[in-house]
Amino acid sequence: PLYGAPLRVRRVVRAALAQAGVELACGVTAGALAGGVLPLSDGSALDAAAALWATGVMAPKFLLESGLTCDPMGCVVVDATLRSVSHDFVFAAGDCAALGRPKSGVWAVRAGAPLADNLRRAARHRRLRPWRPQKDALAILGLGAGRAVAWRSGLSLSGRTAWRLKDWIDRRWMRMYKDMRMPADP
Repeated sequence: PLYGAPLRVRRVVRAALAQAGVELACGVTAGALAGGVLPLSDGSALDAAAALWATGVMAPKFLLESGLTCDPMGCVVVDATLRSVSHDFVFAAGDCAALGRPKSGVWAVRAGAPLADNLRRAARHRRLRPWRPQKDALAILGLGAGRAVAWRSGLSLSGRTAWRLKDWIDRRWMRMYKDMRMPADP
């Protein structure tokens, strides 16, 4: 799990999964779960009451069918202005956009303001502004039991301190939405 994360982070996550009784099957393709048995492409099988398939981000099928230039996961390839490289009247951000970096909620959220600005600029036939996202983002994964693992730029932290950081960031984020006021009906 977490291909691309620092080795220490991957070890911490594997240990947490093992401690939780989760059996990992990496590097194989699973067949159909039937009768409590999950066949694997290497000829082995797992006894399982349920199976969870973890995949990468896949864009909705209609994007691939639209004629837009998309990456192998079906995400719209955009330039630095968040405009489609193939259709200059289409803009994309978030999980449906291919930014040339791993998917992250950090970049999806932070693309909102530059996207809105460039949509307004395009509507007024003004020059678009390139968006320059930060090179690396903090990633924090909850491990359960009040523990988490965090990493950025090759550095990592795990345990209760990482959990407290995650909890603080999550609560601050949710407070922002809680404090929003809906406009009154006209």
